[in-house]
Amino acid sequence: MTLVRHTIALMLTGAMLLGACASPQPGLPVSDARKLRAGMPTGVVRDILGSPHDTESQPDGSETWTYRYAESEDHGGNATLVVHVRDQRVTSWEDRPGD
Repeated sequence: MTLVRHTIALMLTGAMLLGACASPQPGLPVSDARKLRAGMPTGVVRDILGSPHDTESQPDGSETWTYRYAESEDHGGNATLVVHVRDQRVTSWEDRPGD
C-alpha cells in the first residue's frame, strides 16, 4: 500500500512541475531585472533570473533570451523581459508590458 501512495505522490508532483513550466513566473522581482548590466556574463544572468523561457538564435550570432512573468509591479499584469546576448555577455535588455 505504501508503494502505491509514493507512486501517486510522485505522479502528482511531476504534473505540478510540468504545469509550472508552462505558465509565467509569478512576480519576477523588478529589483532582479535592475541587477542586469551590459557586459554581464550569461552565467550571472542565469544566477539572478534563472533559465529563460525561450532562447532564440539570431542570424548575426547573438541570442535573445525571453523571460515571461506575472504580477509585474511596473505593469500590473503579465510582462516580458527580453535580454539580448552576444558572445555569452549581455548587450542590452528591455521590459515589455504583456497582455
